[in-house]
Amino acid sequence: IVKTLGIGTFLGLALGCGLALLLEKNANTFRDPEEIVAAVGAPILTHVPFFKGRVRRKRGEDSNPFEQLDPHLAVVHAPSSVASESIRSCRTSVLFEMAGIQGGKIIQVTSPLPGDGKSTIAGNLACSIAQSGKRTLIIDCDLRRPQVTDNFAKADQLGLVDVLNGKCEHVDAAHDTPLSTLKMMPSGPIPANPAEALTLPEMSELLDVLREEYDYIILDTPPLLVVTDPSITASMTDGVVMALKVRRKSKPNAKEAASILSNVGAKLLGVVINASDEGSNNDGYKGYGYYRYGRHTNRYYRKTADNGAKAGQRRSPVVVSGRGSAARSARPIAVPPTTATTVEQERSDV
Repeated sequence: IVKTLGIGTFLGLALGCGLALLLEKNANTFRDPEEIVAAVGAPILTHVPFFKGRVRRKRGEDSNPFEQLDPHLAVVHAPSSVASESIRSCRTSVLFEMAGIQGGKIIQVTSPLPGDGKSTIAGNLACSIAQSGKRTLIIDCDLRRPQVTDNFAKADQLGLVDVLNGKCEHVDAAHDTPLSTLKMMPSGPIPANPAEALTLPEMSELLDVLREEYDYIILDTPPLLVVTDPSITASMTDGVVMALKVRRKSKPNAKEAASILSNVGAKLLGVVINASDEGSNNDGYKGYGYYRYGRHTNRYYRKTADNGAKAGQRRSPVVVSGRGSAARSARPIAVPPTTATTVEQERSDV
């Protein structure tokens, strides 16, 4: 009995250890921040908790200047919230990284898959940089499902596709926002060939012109593992910020997305851990720890009654041909003067 019990115990321990090692090797989700850093080869810029504020009016005011902006833009609707502080931390880290790049001004925001909250991160980051006094432009380069365009309520305005088609100058497509130092260029009409539109020489010429007129330019692009569009624009930018929501199978997806950026020669500035789609089961990030992630449905495009109505008005296919050279004319944009802020001042803001 003793001999049989000893052999059984030894075999049980060996089998248990082998099974544990097998499960660890095949684990497809992240359990701590160090795993994310090791997988993508870039630092974690910040952790952004879920936020959806209410558009409120101050006492004695007839209107709120930010009431047309999406409630998920925490830095304008709730500047004292935890989410806003997280975005400011991301701003400080990004500007510090960009300071080490000569002429670094263009920042691309993308994600591995739909539902990671990249458009929310891009909008908040652009607003935060503008609040620091920098002349900032955010461009919606998602020519398939332009969420940032709807977040800033610019669905019916001239946009990027109109500039690439030569229908307008770039100054006509850069629209004012409630923030005096922030301008927004929507996507414009949805083209029938989004990837080909971004490869036009007018796109790179446009970015070269905008470099001279703005301190920072934020590009919101589609997910890396869904379409090729972000790979095209990544080669034109100075740095890429990856929004990542930790969930099931997020490890292989993050590795593949980082590999795509590396193959096109893009510089990955870091990863923003986002939890913008948390459900009531709380299977996600809270504070500075990680809980397990369970089953939940993520929608790439948040449909509301207004978004649905606007989508029906502007989703007609438009073929981008690259006619004209609107991007080549460099007429200056009238922007208020700003004072240069150093990285140390950015850190003090946080």
